[in-house]
Amino acid sequence: MQVTVLGSSSFIPSLQRSWTSLFLNLGGGDAVLVDAGSWRLMGFRFDVLYTKRVYITHNHPDHTVFIGALIRRMRRTGRTHPLVIFCPTNTVQRLHQFIRIWNHNKIPSFVQIRAFTPGKPRTIDRLSSSKTEVKAAAACHTTLTAGYAFCQGDKRIIISPDTGPKCPTLLTMAQSANAWFHDCTFATGRLLSIRKGHSTPQNAGADAARANIQKLILIHISGLRLRNPQAIMAAARLHFNGDIVIARDEMTFTF
Repeated sequence: MQVTVLGSSSFIPSLQRSWTSLFLNLGGGDAVLVDAGSWRLMGFRFDVLYTKRVYITHNHPDHTVFIGALIRRMRRTGRTHPLVIFCPTNTVQRLHQFIRIWNHNKIPSFVQIRAFTPGKPRTIDRLSSSKTEVKAAAACHTTLTAGYAFCQGDKRIIISPDTGPKCPTLLTMAQSANAWFHDCTFATGRLLSIRKGHSTPQNAGADAARANIQKLILIHISGLRLRNPQAIMAAARLHFNGDIVIARDEMTFTF
């Protein structure tokens, strides 16, 4: 299983960091995306055209804005096999808007949207070729938001780019996971982060320790807050002694 970060920024992007999107090569020809905020979906990469699934975490534009551009690229290749998009129930209208903007005010026939209500961890999808089970759980954000787990045998990867700390459903799903791509929006300010439904590096490190994971990957972070990466790493290490990485665009992880 390979995870490539196509977008690692929070709501303040930069030339080096685009909005959130992760591309997962699960093996066996199964390729999926988590979120569609990266401008790289517009044409910077061709491997995304083989995506079978898109798992949207929530309805904010920095996670959804380029879903229509991706679908337009697929449509122009003559695609007919389904693209299945999973999303929280309150995200459907936002997806329809962005898809129509890029596709002559239409939803192409190969697009299928499956909405669900995130709650306790549960299986929402299975990809047979790669023998991958996909689970979803509610994240602690300001709107209805999902975090996802990708499970292959004894491997489990958690992706939750927007969440506040101590989220019980995510902590349950993340227990003893191989890696957790965890929100790190605010460098400091514990009360502000909780109120905004986000996390600090210290929050992320504490969650990683609570879940007893192997690798913590900090994501959804503004380039403005990366002027002192040593401080960010030190804050995360206050609670977590495992492997910690600050994600950047085009970084690939193999599990």
